[in-house]
Amino acid sequence: MQDGKVGGNVAARIVTGGDGLDFLVVSRSARRAGQSYTADDDFCVVAGFDAANWRVDFYGKDASTLPTSDAPLHHAALRAAADEFHWTETPLVSLHGHALQTADLAQRLGIPCSVRETLFSTPDDMHELLSLLKLHPWPLHRVFVRKGHGFVVLGKTTAETVDEFRTNVAPFVA
Repeated sequence: MQDGKVGGNVAARIVTGGDGLDFLVVSRSARRAGQSYTADDDFCVVAGFDAANWRVDFYGKDASTLPTSDAPLHHAALRAAADEFHWTETPLVSLHGHALQTADLAQRLGIPCSVRETLFSTPDDMHELLSLLKLHPWPLHRVFVRKGHGFVVLGKTTAETVDEFRTNVAPFVA
C-alpha cells in the first residue's frame, strides 16, 4: 500500500577515537516522498538505546523530528558487531527498506533470511535480526532479509553500502 512515505531508513555509526564518542545518526520517522533532504530536518542523533525499556535516547531539531521506528534495529546491527559478536571488522552504515521481504526471494537471490516473521520494530524483530547476523557474519554477507519486514544492507561507508544496495537489492525490488 502506498502511504506517501519513504519505505525505508538509514543509519550511520559515528565513533571518535580520543573523546570516546559513539553514536548513530538515523533518518527520521515518516519522511514524505518527494521532499528534499536536509540534515536538520531529516536526521536525528541517537545517543543510546535501552533495550529493556525499548527506549531510544535521541536529539532532533525539535519535538516533531523523531527517529525512525527502526532505530533499535539499526542500533543493534551496528553495535552488535563490536559489542556482542566481536567481528574483526565492523559495519558503520546500515540501510533498511520494506521490500525484498520474502524467504522465497531471499533464497533465490542467495541472501540470508531470518526464520521467524515478527511484528516490525519490536524486541522480537531486533532479536531475529541479531540471530541472522550472528549466523551470517558481515562482511562475508552484506545483505540480509528480515522475513516479513524487509532488507538490511550493511557497509563500512555510505558509498559502499549504497553500491551494495544498487547491485544486490535495487534490481530485485519492484
